[in-house]
Formats: sequence, C-alpha cells, structure tokens
Amino acid sequence: MPIRVNRCNLCGSGDERFGSYAEIRGWHYVTCGKCGFVFLDPQPTPEELRSFYDSQYQYDRTSYKNSVERQDLWLDYLERALGSTGNLLEIGCSYGYFLNAARKRGWTVRGVEPGKDAADFATQKLGLEVIKGTITDVENDDGHFDAVVAWHVLEHDADPRRFLKISTDRLKAGGILGLRVPNLESTVARLAGITWQWLSPPEHVCMYRKSTLVPLVEEFGLETIVCTSFRGNGRNLWFEVFRARTKKLLNAALNESQVAPTAGSFLPPPRYENRAWYRATERLFEVASWPVEALAKSHRERAGKEAELVVFARKPEVGSAGSCLRGVQT
Repeated sequence: MPIRVNRCNLCGSGDERFGSYAEIRGWHYVTCGKCGFVFLDPQPTPEELRSFYDSQYQYDRTSYKNSVERQDLWLDYLERALGSTGNLLEIGCSYGYFLNAARKRGWTVRGVEPGKDAADFATQKLGLEVIKGTITDVENDDGHFDAVVAWHVLEHDADPRRFLKISTDRLKAGGILGLRVPNLESTVARLAGITWQWLSPPEHVCMYRKSTLVPLVEEFGLETIVCTSFRGNGRNLWFEVFRARTKKLLNAALNESQVAPTAGSFLPPPRYENRAWYRATERLFEVASWPVEALAKSHRERAGKEAELVVFARKPEVGSAGSCLRGVQT
C-alpha cells in the first residue's frame, strides 16, 4: 500500500523518512524514520472517529469493571505524589468505574467520554459528572485539577500534542498527569506481531514507545516522575500469542478466497471476549503458565517490556525540588 502521509505529526519530518509498519484490515500503519512514531496513514477524521465510537466501538462493561478493580494502585500513586486526594479529571472515562473508585476514596471527580452508552451509564447508573465528548469539550477549567488521567486514551487521538497541551493547561501547578498506552516495545507486541490485540485500527490511531511518549510529555514542561511498564488490561502473554498466531493462520486461509477489506473500513473485527469457550481457554493459559509468569512478569516490568507503557508526570511549581516518586517501579 503506498504511503500517502507527508509529515510526521509528532516530530514534523517529511515523507522521505516514512516506512511501512503494518497493514491490518485495509488500514496502514507507518513509522517515522526520524523519531520512531507509528500512526495510521491516512488518519481518520474527528467526524469519522466520533461516528465510529457512537455506532461501532464496543467494550465489555464487566471486563472493564474487573480491570479497574485490579488497578487501584494508580490511585495510590496519585495520592502519594500529591500527598492527599483532590480534584480528578479522567479523559475517556468509559463506564466510570475508575472515577467511582476514586470518589469512594475522597476525590472530587469529573469525566469526559465520547461513547454515548458508556457516558450514559456513568451519569445515570453511577451518578457521576461525565461530559459526552472529548478532551476539547472540557472548557473553562484551566488550573483546576490536581490530577488528570487518561487510561488507554492517547492512542485514540490523532493529535497528541493538542491532547497534552489541553491536559497540561487543566492541571494546577504541582498537579499530576497519568497516562497508560499500549507499549510497542512490549514482549507481547513483538511476539504477536500484526495480530496483537492492541494494534487495532481505526480506534488506535497512534502507537507509542518510551522513546516517543516521554519526550512528547516533557515537551509541555512536565517532569516525568514514573515511567514503567505493566500488564494492566493486557491479556496473559501466552494466551495472547496463541490467539494472535491462530488468528494469523485463519486470516491467511481466508485471504485465499476472500478479497481484503477496503482501506478505511470502520467495521471492527469480531469480538469473542464474552464467549464461554474464549474465557475458558484464557483461564487455562493463566493456570498453565503461572509458574513461568511468576518469575517472568517482574522482569518484563523492570525491562519495560510489559503490555502497557505507564507514565506519570508533574506540572512544575516555581522553585520545585523534584518528585518523591522518581524512579518508582510497579
């Protein structure tokens, strides 16, 4: 597929530096030879993405709730960094379970969510203050929040600089920005290849490594206080590799008799997470791989090779002496 993009929207380099990264369901990821940034070419328009999230995008509510309950440690990070609770904004808050957990611990919370069903659930069922929209719809709140978090959101945004500029503006001096994104340098990304669960167009517009995310965050004057990797919402490594390799074989067989989807298709791939056979298979891999995972998991985290890349950064205060969390690993 020919490369059409003529400028990297991260570093600004020209088209002579671009190479093909992956072609998936008619979509094309390209990589910038100068900074290593990976993103879709062509990128969906804001209107196309808005329509996609309203009509096609799906996320299992039970799985999301369970994943949040396992990751309460991010509230621990925020409270240690700030020394207390405070005003919290979550961008892309989905069904609102993380905000609900924060509210129970004394935070004053607000969210923004583009998906109508998820935003309605958060407001109507959980009683949260959630705006239906994107980060650009959070208005008139400069310097208001002690913490702004975006869990698996930045990869959905075609303009990461705008996203981080608005996020930084919304923070108080000394406030904390928290980001979690799929990690292109993870072991699972390398082993699963183009069928990795998070190399997923069109919702995942931009993909990150430590070498692209940290400099981007610090470009806005933020001080990185934590950069680590974490399994988080990722699946068991061995199950994900098995799933990816199986999918690759099936796709190869189907492509012998079927025409590939047209470029720019907004139809998401089939999802099986709620099927009993799928969950049973995943559980089998969890149990069978437990002895190996007990040894390997902490090593992958320390080496920056787990599925999620996690960054916490502080908006500096005048005369700030640095952070109490620098170098902390999960």
